[in-house]
Amino acid sequence: KLDKYREIIDKYYLGEVDESKLEEGAIKGYIEGLDDPYTEYISKDDMDTYLDDTMGNFVGIGIYMIKNTKYDKIQVLSTIKGSPAENAGIQAGDLIVSVDGVEYKADDMTAVSNKIKGEEGTELLRGSENVKYELTRSKVKVNQVEGKVISDDIGYIKFTSFDETTAEDFKKQYQELAKKNIKSLIIDLRNNGGGI
Repeated sequence: KLDKYREIIDKYYLGEVDESKLEEGAIKGYIEGLDDPYTEYISKDDMDTYLDDTMGNFVGIGIYMIKNTKYDKIQVLSTIKGSPAENAGIQAGDLIVSVDGVEYKADDMTAVSNKIKGEEGTELLRGSENVKYELTRSKVKVNQVEGKVISDDIGYIKFTSFDETTAEDFKKQYQELAKKNIKSLIIDLRNNGGGI
């Protein structure tokens, strides 16, 4: 089938053909044909950004995002502690309507993610209903594991994502809580966006 379409392109297309872009598009479309939200193709060019996300070290505004199919918008799942987004008052459940004046839909997750990441100090406009935020991107350190004692003997550990340091971070948090003689432990996975 692809050979047939290539024949049509060779015969009628007036522009220059970039073979690598055709191959990337074919692979991406092939994988998307699975219609599985958890399976995706990541190109070589996008891999650095992907690794920054999963390793928990990137420049951005500090939010986790999900698709909201009901409203066909991208929704804030949660904010990262101490991030520009949290400091500005952005909350879980907010819908991202536009970035830099450009409106986006639920399927534009990658485009929005790339738009709100970049060099430190870049200004960005984000609107949700009547609320607008002007944020400055900065280095965001993801605190995947946070722990505390919530009563005399109950420990509490929250996971916001899973990346390469999560297991070690959990171990450290647990050891700190164990020194405080906890008798039980709550592990909170709410609003965890996943990861590696």
